[in-house]
Amino acid sequence: MKVTCWMIVCALAVASVAGAAEFSVKPTATAEGENAVIKFAVDAACDVAVAVIDKDGKVVRHLAAGVLGDKAPAPLKAGALEQAVTFDGKDDAGQAAVGGPFRVRVSAGMEPQFDGFLLYNPAASGPVTALAVGPKGNVYLFHKDPTANWNMGGEKIKIITRDGKRVRAVTPFPADAPPENVKALGVFHTAGDLVPRIYSIQQLGVYPDPKGTGGSSRPAHSSPVVNSRGRAH
Repeated sequence: MKVTCWMIVCALAVASVAGAAEFSVKPTATAEGENAVIKFAVDAACDVAVAVIDKDGKVVRHLAAGVLGDKAPAPLKAGALEQAVTFDGKDDAGQAAVGGPFRVRVSAGMEPQFDGFLLYNPAASGPVTALAVGPKGNVYLFHKDPTANWNMGGEKIKIITRDGKRVRAVTPFPADAPPENVKALGVFHTAGDLVPRIYSIQQLGVYPDPKGTGGSSRPAHSSPVVNSRGRAH
């Protein structure tokens, strides 16, 4: 009896479609023994996703996701726009799903959008070697990469605001820097790409060592200063 009531809630709560694709057969959820079968059809091959959601709106089971067509991944049916996906009452961990009454969300016609880089924080830094204050009160942060080998990557300089927000990197130079601006560093092109010259294998330094020892990517700064034009010395 609980299974039957749960299936009715699912059938009444399917999600609407987004994007250019449309449902030619609207999603339904019906009970078949101890399982639920979610059926739907779209009018063109597109991205689809089917998920079971608990009463608080949290996904407890990702049933299916992929692009319909000849290479649609299981449990979606390849080469078909009409689909039937079975839910066995278990969550993503293979345990009995809890948190009902449940709903089924069927999405179609989605388009991916860039959200961000995982574990990427442009304002973060490794060990800080020096600080200097520049124009507008921004802080010039001299730091090393936060790697197992703290020396790897050499020393870098970035500009942050007083509240710690990243403004830009000073060194190393950006990948889209005009070639003429970094010609003195020995950069070269390969198939149109700007390729830096590595002066220090250990530190992966892209700047020549002014001491001529080959062991540093740039001069060390213990007491740097920044002039009114934003140049660090």
